[in-house]
Amino acid sequence: MLQLLRSQLDRCTVAKRTWTGVGFWTDLLVDRSAVEPIERRTRFHLGDVVAEIPGLQRGAGFVLFVEDGYLQDLEGYSFGEPWPEHVPSFALRYWREPRLELLD
Repeated sequence: MLQLLRSQLDRCTVAKRTWTGVGFWTDLLVDRSAVEPIERRTRFHLGDVVAEIPGLQRGAGFVLFVEDGYLQDLEGYSFGEPWPEHVPSFALRYWREPRLELLD
């Protein structure tokens, strides 16, 4: 499943990004003529990725939304802190290890 999502990422553009003060909401646009859906009528979200970001004492979390088998939205959020104006670097990791095998 993640392999299909990664292939969609290569054919994905940012349609719109909204800043919330404590994060962002990004609407994604996938060229559906160039990639396969995971499965039609599939709707779910992945929310097990966190980040260490300079300027955020408690880090950040991310939720990726999939709608009708395609990447749809990405939400990034802090844990109650203002989102930094600039993010020069970051380190991602899974919230829990080991990650669910069915996602690989």
